Formats: sequence, structure tokens, C-alpha cells
Amino acid sequence: MGEESNQDDMSPTGRSDFTPRPRRQPMLLIHLDINKTIIQSDSIQMKSIEEGIREGIAELFWGTLRKDENGKVVGWDWCKNRPSCSPPEITDCPPDDLYTYLSFCKKMHSEKDQQKLSIRTFRLVEDDEVKGEMIKVLDLALKKLQLPAEVRFSPEAEAVGLKGSTIMMFPAVFHLVAALQRAKRKFAILFRSFGVDHENIKQEWNAFCEMRHPLYSRFLDGIGPMDGSVSRIPDRRIDAMHTLYRDAQGPLLVIDHLVEAQRAKDWDRWARERPTPQEDTRDGRDYILRVLKDQQGARVSDGLDEVREWMMSCHACLVPGKPCSTRFWDHGLLCFCWMLVCQK
Repeated sequence: MGEESNQDDMSPTGRSDFTPRPRRQPMLLIHLDINKTIIQSDSIQMKSIEEGIREGIAELFWGTLRKDENGKVVGWDWCKNRPSCSPPEITDCPPDDLYTYLSFCKKMHSEKDQQKLSIRTFRLVEDDEVKGEMIKVLDLALKKLQLPAEVRFSPEAEAVGLKGSTIMMFPAVFHLVAALQRAKRKFAILFRSFGVDHENIKQEWNAFCEMRHPLYSRFLDGIGPMDGSVSRIPDRRIDAMHTLYRDAQGPLLVIDHLVEAQRAKDWDRWARERPTPQEDTRDGRDYILRVLKDQQGARVSDGLDEVREWMMSCHACLVPGKPCSTRFWDHGLLCFCWMLVCQK
């Protein structure tokens, strides 16, 4: 017989450990909704930081609905759970019978204004104990949002857009980006909003990228600035902001242009009308094509094919580098457009 082979007969490559070959990690396209994800306030709904926190708290407290003899909802009883995004596990009440305080308020009021008032003031909470617990969470959250005394109202804070006594962008965003950069992941970021909050974050974000932020620059220690000055570290500053509009004829992407704030609010107000309007009275397509494109020379991608073509070729969005910030109207279109991009 011939000389015995040293190769493992079960492995065509002669390796007996079947160690998988390392795969290249896919590039990440990170979509971040500015409102309630990046910042707590909301310009389109004129929502303050405290009002945003109160709405968040209303989604963390769970209870059961109290009904009268006719089955009408008349109250809400807290199940004494710790604040949680998920229904608490309690043995004497099925999860399907649990409602957050926020969902209870929506059952009690059909009018949006009354819903918001009850949610933000906790006025429908009858139990002083649960109201006290909700206020404790509110006070703690507001305390955590306070800028350190040495930073508050300092020239360094004002230079990055922090002109009040509280933080604006959540620290978790900066932690995430620094961690991805430290891991040498390829990623791109798209900030999106239905409001006019893009300018609010641009100054602070760019200061972070340039390591000028009085609170969060330390996250980039050992990495360096993300402003194009360090080899192999992309310039991730925001320098492009766009408007994406959709109607029955399809999407319109206005490149490097944000529509004025009042028009944005008018469009959003129409989209929130109930019952749903049967007629589109925004006249957004005519304004974009006739005024912005024809009269002002704005670049516009018209239709899904042109939007997809722009996204595929846009360095700011599809390769590691500068994030772009986009204002969107019509919920759901963003993910749909990116799905088309990724499938091509």
C-alpha cells in the first residue's frame, strides 16, 4: 500500500477542524429617525423635551381597563410593574388584557388634542401611587438630561448648539458611532425626520465629528476626528440635506434643499387629518417642479427609478463617508426606497 495520507478524508482541503473562512462583514446603512430617537423634542408637533418624556413614560406603565356594566371603559388600574416597554409577566392577568397608560388615553378620547393632553398631564391617573411613580421617572429623566454645571451656558457648549440647560442629542448615538468606527465597520448614516429638526442636530453632530464636543469627543479617543483629516477615517460630517415628497404619482426627491418650515407643517397637517382626506390639497408636486426646479434650479429626482438611481450613485449615502439628512413626507416610503436600492 502507498504512504498513508496526512489529510483528513472528511475535509476536501485537508483541514480537520472545518474552521469557516472569515467573511467580509456587510456594510451597514443606518436609518435614524431624529424625533424620539436622536432628540426628545419634535418641531413639527411643537413638542418640548418634557412633553416628549411624559409621552415616553405613558408607554412604560401597564394596567388593566376598568369597565362599567355596559362594557364602556371608565378607568385604568396600574398593575404595579416596573417601567417596561414590554407587558409585565403577571400570573393573574393575560398579556392581551394589559394596556399602557398611553393606549388607555387613546381609548378614552377620540380627539387627538384631548389624547395628548391626558397623556402628557397624567390627568386620567386616579391612583396617587402610580402618579407618584410616573413623576419620579419624569424627575429622574429630566435630571439625567441636564448638562453638567461646568458645561452649561459655556462658550464651548454654545459653539456646538447647546444653548440651554439640557443635552439635545442622546449620548447613545455617539456611543454607537464610536463603537462602529472603533470596530472598523463600514457604515453610512441617514438622519430622517418629518419635521425641521435637521439643522438642530447638524451643528452638534459636526462638532462631534471634529472632536469639538464638550461632552462626547472623548468617545473618539484613540480613533481621531471623523472629518477627513485622519487617514482611513471617513469624513462623516453632515453637509447634504434633502426633501423626499410623495403623492399618488410617486416620489419626488429634492436634492440639497429643504422646503421652508411653514410649508413642511402644512404638508404634515394634511397627512395627519382624520378621517383621511380624499383629495390631496398640498400642491406639493406643482410647487417642487414649477417653483423649486424650474424657477430656482433645484435638482429633482422624479419617480422611483430616478430616486433609486440617485441613491445608488450618492457617495454621501451609499459608501462610508458623510451622512446625509433627509426630510420625508409619507410614512413608509423611506424603507421602501432603500429596499429597492438593496435589491438592485
